[in-house]
Amino acid sequence: MLFNSYPFFFAFLPLTLVLFLIIRRFNYPIFINILLIAASLFFYAWWNPKYLVLLIFSIVFNYSIAILINKTWEQPWWRKVILIIGISGNLLLLGYFKYAGFFAKVVNELSGSQLDFGNIVLPLGISFFTLQQVSYLIDAYRGKPKNLVSSHTWLRCLSSPTSLPVRLCVTASCSRNSPRGLIKKLTISLIWRWV
Repeated sequence: MLFNSYPFFFAFLPLTLVLFLIIRRFNYPIFINILLIAASLFFYAWWNPKYLVLLIFSIVFNYSIAILINKTWEQPWWRKVILIIGISGNLLLLGYFKYAGFFAKVVNELSGSQLDFGNIVLPLGISFFTLQQVSYLIDAYRGKPKNLVSSHTWLRCLSSPTSLPVRLCVTASCSRNSPRGLIKKLTISLIWRWV
């Protein structure tokens, strides 16, 4: 689903916006964040549902690493080891999807072997998302932990430079903008993207 597609423009966005405005009216920020996470994951899964498992695994893995970092606050050496494990896990995941084919090609040319990783399709936005996860772990290491829902609302909704409509929703949920101002910003951004 693209931002200028009919399913996005006439189904996904209006439904998400209506639910957002209803929940916002009752002033429950946690439910707004949950809605935005669910909408973002649905939007991401629309492209290729099998990568949703990868995305959820990455979120749970990094949140678990952040919890371990915070639990070992009194032991700086272990905190650093856990941070290195978390960053390494993220970079290995990114390296597999981005460079496994290249690595296999180089090994095959140098050694004459037939190393093959199959047809690896790069998941949408994995570089930006992975680097944001690394940033999240570094924040946890520095003592700025965030809870799972708020941190991953920010992460998922802002994980694409082209996610302007969703970005406006997050900005509006964090600020005291009126719904009228939100609708005006969304309308302008969508008209700009549609054209």
